[in-house]
Amino acid sequence: MTQSSNVRKKIRRRQNRKKKRRRLLLVLLLLLILAGGGYSVYYRLVCAPKTEQPQEVCFRDVVRGDGYLLFDEETIFTKASGTAVYNVREGKKVPKGFRVADINVMNDNSKVKDQLIRIQAAIDFKNDRTSEKSKDRINEEDENVIRNIQRFIRDEDYEKLISSINTLDLSTKHTVNVSELNELLKLSIPELEEKKDRLTRRIASTSADYVAPSSGIVSYTFDDFKKELSLENDDDTFTAAYLSGVSIEPLTRGENQVKEGRAFFRTISDTAYKIALPVEDARLVKDEMGKMVTVRIGKVVTEASVESVVGDDQSPVVILSLQDKLQEVYRPRKQKTTIIKSESPALKIPTTAIVKGKHGEKGVYVDAVRRFVTFVPVEVLSIRDKAAYISMGDDKGMIKNKKGKEVTTLRPTNEVIVEPKKVRKDKIVY
Repeated sequence: MTQSSNVRKKIRRRQNRKKKRRRLLLVLLLLLILAGGGYSVYYRLVCAPKTEQPQEVCFRDVVRGDGYLLFDEETIFTKASGTAVYNVREGKKVPKGFRVADINVMNDNSKVKDQLIRIQAAIDFKNDRTSEKSKDRINEEDENVIRNIQRFIRDEDYEKLISSINTLDLSTKHTVNVSELNELLKLSIPELEEKKDRLTRRIASTSADYVAPSSGIVSYTFDDFKKELSLENDDDTFTAAYLSGVSIEPLTRGENQVKEGRAFFRTISDTAYKIALPVEDARLVKDEMGKMVTVRIGKVVTEASVESVVGDDQSPVVILSLQDKLQEVYRPRKQKTTIIKSESPALKIPTTAIVKGKHGEKGVYVDAVRRFVTFVPVEVLSIRDKAAYISMGDDKGMIKNKKGKEVTTLRPTNEVIVEPKKVRKDKIVY
């Protein structure tokens, strides 16, 4: 019993030792795995440079600024106070001569007519209209006025019709006491005729119609009474200093009750207009002079010709000539304007990824295999904030280097190193 018991104890001890060795090996193996994984995580998170895939975008080479719209426009003023009736809505295009609005005037003109009669009597007195020759001339004038009245009725020219009726009324002989004419007789005949014309026009405006002086867009908003932004000015007028001093606070009219001598409406010619656009550097548009370019005014896109650059090199102003989309952009007078010089596909990457190669050329590091990186030359189109826009090259993905040799450039599928400072020099492959 004693001998067999000892044997069993020895067998158990051997088994326990084997188990302990297996546990120790498992622990060691687990420690090795953890150490390897930890190193891998540490390398990836701390030591290994971060990578990022390029983003495909449409790159626009643009020039931006606040543009001032320059118009060929004419402002119409009211001839009398009264109630306005509008026939055209804001922003509508009308032909020349179109009746934009009417003003109904309810004034009592009896006193004006009485004064006109006295003025006419004074003129008659000075001209000695009692002679037979004068009477014959007056009768002939009356016949001409009557013929004009008939024509104005046919043509529906009511303003001239009323004026002619008043003229006929005044030419009829009225009995006036000479003593009432004392002040008027002190005036010369030309002065009396001027007073007569002024009062006649006042009566004629009793129901005046207001027509468009030229074809174009009708607006009841006024922002350039001084014509500082008029096409009547030469292009050289619109320097940056001049534009900064222009007042463009809009004044909106279009109310029912209007007063005499106020801005009533304006017509803006839509055959041509311009934009004065201050820019940072005239060299930005030197290649576009005389060419058609795409322009965005506010949110509206149209075409424009780059006509000239005025001002000095420190504050140049580009003058753009346009023809289309005026109805969509005519207000406000100052708007965000963008010249789109060109559009092309490009790759967007962080600016931190840009490095210089052995010969000073610009490029990026692209992740290769086994922690090696490849230097890839690039053509930087623009840098905006923290993003760099890279040319995608020709159809084969090729660009020309400084020596004029075609080389492969960055591809959309490449993994770009965005932390090039962490790349070891012995891991770079050119």
